Amino acid sequence: EKIVIPKTLPFITLLGDARDRPTITGNDTASVTGSDGALLRTFNSATVAVNASYFIAINIKFEGK
Repeated sequence: EKIVIPKTLPFITLLGDARDRPTITGNDTASVTGSDGALLRTFNSATVAVNASYFIAINIKFEGK
């Protein structure tokens, strides 16, 4: 699954536990084929895409593999 926060949803905060920090992991690359049969390319390979203003992530690890 991918997380997309659209421009129409400003002021979103993702808050993780400081002692047991959650990790959001993705492994798509620009050369992966999407469900429509086309390459994802760089923009669509993101695991988390934030298009909104005032986004905050606290105590969350974002990781690509």
